[in-house]
Amino acid sequence: MPKGSDVPVTPTVVKWALDESGFTPKAVAQAIDVPYETVRAWTTGELRPKVTELRAFAQWLNRPLATFLLPAPPPSSLPAVQFRSVPRSDRRAPYPGERLRLREAARLQTVLSWINRELQRSAVALPRLKITGDPKAAAAATRIRLGVTSEVQQSWRSPSAALEGWRSALEDSGVFVLMLPLGEELCRGFSLWEEYAPLIAANTAWNIEARIFTLFHEYGHLLTRTSSACAEASARRTVANDDPAERWCEQFASAVIIPAADLKRYLNRPGIAGGSNG
Repeated sequence: MPKGSDVPVTPTVVKWALDESGFTPKAVAQAIDVPYETVRAWTTGELRPKVTELRAFAQWLNRPLATFLLPAPPPSSLPAVQFRSVPRSDRRAPYPGERLRLREAARLQTVLSWINRELQRSAVALPRLKITGDPKAAAAATRIRLGVTSEVQQSWRSPSAALEGWRSALEDSGVFVLMLPLGEELCRGFSLWEEYAPLIAANTAWNIEARIFTLFHEYGHLLTRTSSACAEASARRTVANDDPAERWCEQFASAVIIPAADLKRYLNRPGIAGGSNG
């Protein structure tokens, strides 16, 4: 097809792809260097894009060129997750970069689930908990289920070894773990529940300790079946009218990583501030 030819795209598919991306038409128009009115006209059928324009448009939205020739919009590929932002934040939806990673993870999860079913494997045996339950009791049961004792933890001589140890324990239990370079502006992690391929992801933009916390924060969402994308997943002071699911997952993650009894023993060691000097 000549570069200057009009491409017979389907306007409703163009609009669907824009809506799925999370970008505004103005942002896309600026990114691919065409007038905003032109992009808007593609969504209504008033204009058709040139080949070079459509290639730039498809690349920016991370879609195959052929997508826009479909006769109708396909089903949404964005998984159904609850977006959880920080208290008093105006942000109520994932950014485009988060939406892209969620779509990619959901496609991977679909394949993994299909493989496990074809191999006639059993569904992953994760208990279903409620956020009205005790997060510390849930954490203790999780440590037993994962086979991570205090002695095992003490054998991990570095944060990276601890991350690898926790990740291996989760994956051995049937949970798929992704480490994704989302960037500091995007969510710290997300969880996607599916009985044959439960999946959690942590943002590698944060340090190793934060990633470990995120893994169990998101694992808490899997246990409570609250598939989520979390803009913040670090322990902090509870805020009035805050999200109770987030607070439960924070308390759960903290108790998995450092049980209260282990923390107390550590703080009472000689040489630790406030501990015994005897």
